[in-house]
Amino acid sequence: MEIRRVSESGFGVREVAPEEIKRAIYAVEKAIDLMPDKIGFLTEHKFVHDVYARLIFVPKNSILTGKIHVHDDLLVIASGIVAFKNEHEERLFDASQRPIMTVVKANTKPVLFAHTDSWMFNAHSNFNRHETPEEIEKEVIVPNRPGEFAKELN
Repeated sequence: MEIRRVSESGFGVREVAPEEIKRAIYAVEKAIDLMPDKIGFLTEHKFVHDVYARLIFVPKNSILTGKIHVHDDLLVIASGIVAFKNEHEERLFDASQRPIMTVVKANTKPVLFAHTDSWMFNAHSNFNRHETPEEIEKEVIVPNRPGEFAKELN
């Protein structure tokens, strides 16, 4: 994996270990939590048979971190341009002409940046037929573990 950056020393490329990327994403999450003007995102939840789906609107220039999922899950960028990064991949999704569908791998910590107003949709299996987002999260979300990186974040 390559990380590109512009710094005082110029433009450079260096290899970065997945754990270092995950630490950086947790640091972004911690910084977001400290912001006094955080915004919530417009979300809509649906439960149909064995499927839980969530629709989310992410305003232009927003940064958000995602939760770690137990299983791979479906992500659809319905509209907009979104930069996506986790410890294993980095992609720019341009859904300005048509929706884009991808799979987010289990046990990864994502960070996203919305270059434009964006609509996203993700889906999870719901075999136990839960009826609230809180119930489904107990099954599909790995508890957040910033403590693993606590000394680096302090």
